[in-house]
Amino acid sequence: MFPSKLQNKRILIFGGSSGIGFAVASGALSGGAAVHISSSDHQKVSSAISRLREAYPAASISSSIGDLSNSSALEQTISAVLDDAVTALGGPLDHLVVTAGAKLAPVPISEFTVEKGAQVSTLWLLVPMFLGKVLAANPGRWVTVDSKSSVTFTGGAGVLKPRKGQAVLVSYGAALDGLVRGLSVDLAPLRFNLVAPGAIPTERWVGVSEDIVDGFKKATTVGVLGTPHDIAEAYLYCMKDGFVVGKSIVSDGGYTLI
Repeated sequence: MFPSKLQNKRILIFGGSSGIGFAVASGALSGGAAVHISSSDHQKVSSAISRLREAYPAASISSSIGDLSNSSALEQTISAVLDDAVTALGGPLDHLVVTAGAKLAPVPISEFTVEKGAQVSTLWLLVPMFLGKVLAANPGRWVTVDSKSSVTFTGGAGVLKPRKGQAVLVSYGAALDGLVRGLSVDLAPLRFNLVAPGAIPTERWVGVSEDIVDGFKKATTVGVLGTPHDIAEAYLYCMKDGFVVGKSIVSDGGYTLI
């Protein structure tokens, strides 16, 4: 009999109030997990919690507010959200997922500045790095130190196939890929992995023209765009496969093939 690997697991999702993070929360709850979501937007969190509780009335669902865009307070914010999640879910966590992030416009290398680079660095590198730091400094406090436990970050398939003008974004994405491998060694046996989505329309796509959408579709082998629930499967896989470590799981509809 195949086991239900998420049953009664405690899961925290940074950025779980919308888009991919919300889909991951829904998928985890459908597998019997207890879920805590965090976001910087009170209204989004409230709406997400209502929708999840309506869909899974018997599940353990909780939330907290944490702004990960403030680089000067990242360590304190991350620690506070972890404290909230452990308290709300009743014990150390089994899985962490980070999907949080603002909509980042590509920064052409000709227009690169320290300030523009800092915005990308905070969400793509500093958040994962500080999360790794607090977990390393407090083993067992927030996450069960076991090979069945995992941390999954979010990158992008564009790192493997850059479009013109994306050199800055690609450089930070490649660094995140290296960080995942390094953390997997430094914090073993805790497993770290990365999901690299292709074009996945979410709430952030409001206002995107049909021409741009069609262009993304034509850049895949399948001729369609993925959905948040499609890509959520990659995060659930990283949680459930206790033997996948330090890997980048790409779900891009064949974008990197053509």
